[in-house]
Amino acid sequence: MDPRMQAFFEKRPELKERVARSMFRTRLLLASKPSVKARFVGYDHELFHHALRDNCNKNGRELHSLMHLQHILNAMRALGRQPGGEILEIGAGRAGLPILLLLCGFDRIHINEMTNVVNCFQNAHAETLQVLASIMGVARRRLEDIVVPVDAHHCAIRPGMLRLHAFTDAAALDITPGTLSAVISFTVLEHLRDPHAVFRHLRSCLAPDGWMCHLVDLRDHEDFTDPLRFLTVPAAQYRNLRGEWCNRLRHSDFLALFRSTGFEICAARVTRFNELDERRSTDFWKMLVDGLQQVYRDDLPPHEVWVTDDMVARLHPEYRRYARADLSILQSEYVLRAAIAGS
Repeated sequence: MDPRMQAFFEKRPELKERVARSMFRTRLLLASKPSVKARFVGYDHELFHHALRDNCNKNGRELHSLMHLQHILNAMRALGRQPGGEILEIGAGRAGLPILLLLCGFDRIHINEMTNVVNCFQNAHAETLQVLASIMGVARRRLEDIVVPVDAHHCAIRPGMLRLHAFTDAAALDITPGTLSAVISFTVLEHLRDPHAVFRHLRSCLAPDGWMCHLVDLRDHEDFTDPLRFLTVPAAQYRNLRGEWCNRLRHSDFLALFRSTGFEICAARVTRFNELDERRSTDFWKMLVDGLQQVYRDDLPPHEVWVTDDMVARLHPEYRRYARADLSILQSEYVLRAAIAGS
């Protein structure tokens, strides 16, 4: 082991096993079969050291992307799919997931983003990409096949492998109908202003055997320590205070949305996880190293239904109709498949 890495793990010995577990889990998911030993491509110890130092337990974008990748690989494994074709990510932000998806074997990625951070995908920091490839530890493509150098510190994704749909409503994306293999999003669906219009359009963009993977954050984004606070006020008051930031749909609402817009729900997994780090943000690192299977389940067991009758009484009447178990769900993961007409 590199001396710098050795010194780092001597100071934080509890991380050594966690790092090994998270990398091992991702390598297994990328292998074509669980029994097949994944192919290593090697990684830069110094870059990995910096990734840990800068990102551990701080919602770091690189580690955040790795967790999202595991959601996608779990979904593909459940559906019996392999990476390939064109994939759309809604609301990619600054994270490096597009690079990971191309490394895994998708042919082209579409990015739908409503902010100006989309430029980071065209001229990315070479070091960040190396860190992402390092953390993943295995790939079906070489990084050199995806990017070309711009200067000593930046590189660009090769033409034809990335298409940006900047400042475009997801309900009006210019994508040829029936061409997408998959659509993914992470903590984005709770922000859609017209989710029915978006999903009707995305359904038309998907190929007949297309699929989706979505992670939704159902908490009040203003105060994770009081995750249902935004359900205490009427819709008009919330719009006056926060605009259209969150649509405030609950888990049961999303299930109804998917069915009504032409999707078969292959998996719907939920959690009450609300652990915060020192910045009062969700500790995604803990979710990554503990394993998503330990955090998400098909239903909340009775002992994890934390919303009480007194808490329900505090909510606006519009939200008192929801079951306590539904209100107790704070994050959810959905794997969808385009439903066959008439089925």
